[in-house]
Amino acid sequence: MSDILSSLPPNRLHFFCQGIEVGYFIHESYPASDGVYEYMAYRGPGHMQMALRCDEDGEAPCYHLGTDPPTHFVARPTEESGELALSDFTLSPLPEHFKPRIDDLPFADDIELKEAASG
Repeated sequence: MSDILSSLPPNRLHFFCQGIEVGYFIHESYPASDGVYEYMAYRGPGHMQMALRCDEDGEAPCYHLGTDPPTHFVARPTEESGELALSDFTLSPLPEHFKPRIDDLPFADDIELKEAASG
């Protein structure tokens, strides 16, 4: 997993839904308690997956890799675009099928990043 984190744009607080990056939080540190947080979405499959889960269930299970083990939380949409209501924070290892893969990242076509992550 450290290879994945090292290949992401620096200085961003990335988070994931079902193994695919959703976007990053616009804060100085990762969220750790219930509240409303601003984020910037990567307009790709991770953000779409989170939105679909929110449409279907009213919430989506997400996590970030800023702790070891990763922090899991529940994300719910708010009235404002670019904000999520987060709750139910827990620390636990990721299931193998949720570990992010370099090919799922929004900038995976950048060959230099792929090579850096694999080498």
